[in-house]
Amino acid sequence: MGILRTIIWVLLTAVLVIFAMANWIPVTVTIWPGQVLDTKLPVLILTAFLIGSVPMW
Repeated sequence: MGILRTIIWVLLTAVLVIFAMANWIPVTVTIWPGQVLDTKLPVLILTAFLIGSVPMW
């Protein structure tokens, strides 16, 4: 059963890496008027996911 879990984690990691490489484009995020943040799309998605998972802790 442990090998199946490892295979699933490896496949999930590979899919996430391929997604990040395919979408490695710069995006502009306006935080407040006059304050702009330039970042890469996968970084923005990961940050949003981590902020969203904070209430679950």
